[in-house]
Amino acid sequence: MNHFAHQTAAERYTKDRPYFHPLVMERVRAFLKLGGPVPVGIDVGCGTGMSTRALTEIATVVIGADISPAMISQAPAHPRIRYVETAAEALPLRITAQTYAWSLETVRPFFAGPTGTFPLVEKSGISSPSRSPLSPMSENQITILEADLSRKDHADTVIELLNGYSMDPMGDGAPLSENTRRTLIPALREHPTTMIFLAWRGSEPIGLAICFRGFSTFAARPLLNIHDFYVATAGRGAGIGRQLMATVEKRAREIGCCKLTLEVLENNRRARTVYHAAGFKQAAYQPEAGGSLFYAKPL
Repeated sequence: MNHFAHQTAAERYTKDRPYFHPLVMERVRAFLKLGGPVPVGIDVGCGTGMSTRALTEIATVVIGADISPAMISQAPAHPRIRYVETAAEALPLRITAQTYAWSLETVRPFFAGPTGTFPLVEKSGISSPSRSPLSPMSENQITILEADLSRKDHADTVIELLNGYSMDPMGDGAPLSENTRRTLIPALREHPTTMIFLAWRGSEPIGLAICFRGFSTFAARPLLNIHDFYVATAGRGAGIGRQLMATVEKRAREIGCCKLTLEVLENNRRARTVYHAAGFKQAAYQPEAGGSLFYAKPL
């Protein structure tokens, strides 16, 4: 008899169990020295999905597995979580170093890279794919997330990538100053319209977009300005810039922006090619007035 499978047990779990799980994930992230999200996390014996939800902090896609439909019925829907009603022994797993799986019942981290397929519970808002979401992912898997600057790993990644951009000939041509390194993240957190997007290839930070919400008076709607857009040298020519830009555009549409804006150096031909392909062109309001020019006055 499974005393956890009854509907009332699931309801008690949902109501009374404390949600300390994100604290555990912080320990896991520090212990494993994760520089970015892993492709897939698996919560074995997920119950009502508390650990499953916490795993979204360190994994792009999370699978919650439990034998109790009553427990899963209480689990929260999430766009990056999929649930499966199955025993742990029935999960088609093999040991690799690609996917981080976690079971709070055993409090023991281990690596697993799953193969095979099984039916998914329609709980995530994502239709079950014909190919199992547990199929192995490549080390070249591109992951793009909106940064959370309260997380040290995200903040450190922003500094690392922005420093790469600053040293680029099409950036500032020099590393970030020590003062900028020290004060940038607090300043970005304090600024009310900051939106930052980070891209990883596998666990390698590879792309950055620092954006700020603005406002178009002519359209009476918000806009999103892409202040810094950077793909590390090792990731150029692989379509990462295109994917990062598409993510920024999608988010801008979600918050009701009327347009994206950016500036680009005249001789930065690689960047201009990316921007033109994404639909950008020199801003103009009336043809006879000519195109917009960007001016700056240091203070």
